[in-house]
Amino acid sequence: MRRLAADTQIALSVIYYYFPGKDELLKELYILILEELNIKAKESLTAKTTKAKIKQYIQFSFQNAGDLMFCQKYYLSYRGTFKKNNTGSLPVATTEVLESILKDGLKAGDAKTKDPVQDAKLIYYLIQGVLLEYYPGSPNETTRHELVNKIIFLLEKPLLV
Repeated sequence: MRRLAADTQIALSVIYYYFPGKDELLKELYILILEELNIKAKESLTAKTTKAKIKQYIQFSFQNAGDLMFCQKYYLSYRGTFKKNNTGSLPVATTEVLESILKDGLKAGDAKTKDPVQDAKLIYYLIQGVLLEYYPGSPNETTRHELVNKIIFLLEKPLLV
């Protein structure tokens, strides 16, 4: 907290007024970053088909790997403090964009998921695993393109029409 105060030139007492400790500060950062990522992800989805939207989401994930990895590390470190929901303790906000893509795909007839909530989580885990493989770096453009296509290939038969 002292280093943060020094780096931002904000009085330590002001930081402690708003955040009693680093855990509270990290939680607020996590919530803020997750909300911003969801807004940016939704804005980046311009494609018409479910397959193309998922492809855009994966590309978005590569472009925002640092923020996504922060959220993932926070979640893994504080998982016990997250409220359980009907699919586990992963916050709904982490998979909300993917879930929306799949539900829209069902309506449009180009997705065949039986459980968009669970499938969104599985897609999220798949993407996170690939990002983690390269973190803190990022694959070059050719490798990134190949990875996006491989993920889409894995999803096509079970989820996409």
